[in-house]
Amino acid sequence: MTGAFKGKELTQADICGVTVYVELGIGAIAGYGVTIMFLGLNQLLVLAGEVMPPLHLIKLAIAEAPAILVMRGANIGPSVSLGVNGLLGFLH
Repeated sequence: MTGAFKGKELTQADICGVTVYVELGIGAIAGYGVTIMFLGLNQLLVLAGEVMPPLHLIKLAIAEAPAILVMRGANIGPSVSLGVNGLLGFLH
């Protein structure tokens, strides 16, 4: 839960809807990755921010996210990689 959350316990309604994912990963034989999900974003702010990026409305929507989920993990395998991704999604 974040400081923007108004309530006592998270419910399904608090985290469903538009979400922004940020993925970071690095690897060379062994690797590590982190995915951060900003949950329950204001749909109107996110969609308006996609249409009018100079207004920075997506940043405002992320700042008002009621919950953040962080997932991380390691891998081992024949790969060399480095990446940062930003994704827009929807949970229902």
